Amino acid sequence: MSFDSQITSVEEDMRLLRIEFDRFLAGAVRHPPEELRFRIEKRIRAMRRARIRSSVERFRLGTLEASFNTLSERQGRQLRELESSKTLRRKTVTSEPRLDTDRGFEIGAKPDRSAMEALYESLYGDSGRASKVDFGSFEKHVTKQIARLQKKTGCAKVHLRVAREGETLKLKAKPVRRNKQTTG
Repeated sequence: MSFDSQITSVEEDMRLLRIEFDRFLAGAVRHPPEELRFRIEKRIRAMRRARIRSSVERFRLGTLEASFNTLSERQGRQLRELESSKTLRRKTVTSEPRLDTDRGFEIGAKPDRSAMEALYESLYGDSGRASKVDFGSFEKHVTKQIARLQKKTGCAKVHLRVAREGETLKLKAKPVRRNKQTTG
């Protein structure tokens, strides 16, 4: 592949990176396109190590590098702004602490609505599957499963968390067994 076609190919990948990052910012994609950015960076480093004889090719590579660095800095700044606005939004919008569904929490016989909403949002919020499962059905199903587990094990509370298995998110439940308190 000629040097000119390599530069053209990287320019096309940078255009794709801009598009994919804009899709991420719009919420169409869950994660930023880091793999594509790393691949472009690797290709630019490889071209920089190559022996370039023409000053025109060196100039084009320098321009390409500067353009890529500018794009990376802009995207990094936008990511930081997005994270800070999400943190600020969470602090201002929710008056109560947000439940951590990754670590999990304990639920008794009558689950709190905010806990059920947190579980539902973690499982279905970003996936686009929320239209297939409505919140009422989800809450009824989970409440029934909690009651079944409590009856089976004799526990008063159940520890619920959302776990990732490959690309799938699953709701995990475990009975909470209390040890006798020791003095000392």
